[in-house]
Amino acid sequence: MLGASGTFTLRFAGANTASLDILSPTLDTDIQNALNGLSSIGGVGASVTVTRGASPFTNLFTITFGGSLAYSNVPAIQSFPAPGVLAVMNTVRDGPEGT
Repeated sequence: MLGASGTFTLRFAGANTASLDILSPTLDTDIQNALNGLSSIGGVGASVTVTRGASPFTNLFTITFGGSLAYSNVPAIQSFPAPGVLAVMNTVRDGPEGT
């Protein structure tokens, strides 16, 4: 996440989070709670864990799926940043193959 201030939302499998503030000191927890509250994650017996990167990469977040979506090839999480915010999503490990 990059930007002087602003918000973004996330979408997973057609379900959207509420707006998230990039300046929140608990942004990792905010992202985790928002994603786990989605019908497409928590509603299907799944969960995510969000880990913030260590300094100087504190704007980097790793999202790991658990529960019914663990070790599955899941759709990508999409980001929808407000103007002035950069939110880039990349897949690190794709399903059980680990590609």
